Amino acid sequence: MTTPAATDELVLQDTLRAIRDGLIPPPPSASLLGLEMVDVGDGWSHFALDLRKGHLNVDGTVNGGILAAVVDYAACSAVNIVPLVAVVNTVDLHVSYLKKVAMSATRLEAKGELVRIAGTTAFVRVNVVTENDGDVAIAQVTCRFRRPA
Repeated sequence: MTTPAATDELVLQDTLRAIRDGLIPPPPSASLLGLEMVDVGDGWSHFALDLRKGHLNVDGTVNGGILAAVVDYAACSAVNIVPLVAVVNTVDLHVSYLKKVAMSATRLEAKGELVRIAGTTAFVRVNVVTENDGDVAIAQVTCRFRRPA
């Protein structure tokens, strides 16, 4: 079996599945955060983050930028349904923080859902939950994508 390399011309869906299956490493920023791809399918994604002290503000709550980064990964990964997508970039990210997330939450779950595609623009909705607090953030994300050359 050939193991795909991160530099190969893979379509997004192939790349995501290879990361999920441990065949190629996740992006460095995902590793830095400790972000886990739980699963990915046609037009949806599911990510998780086990919270640690490095994710916290001085008041003991999870930093909003950490939540936004998790949202960004879930949104861009949900665009994988588009045939032959190679690269997805976020052009607009709007996160509504519904509740503070304390360290007692231990784990965040983010689920991205592709809502609509118009040309090379994708619109995605992401929900972020914790086991203790339920919904903690909702997001609307606009992404642009390109196909391999």
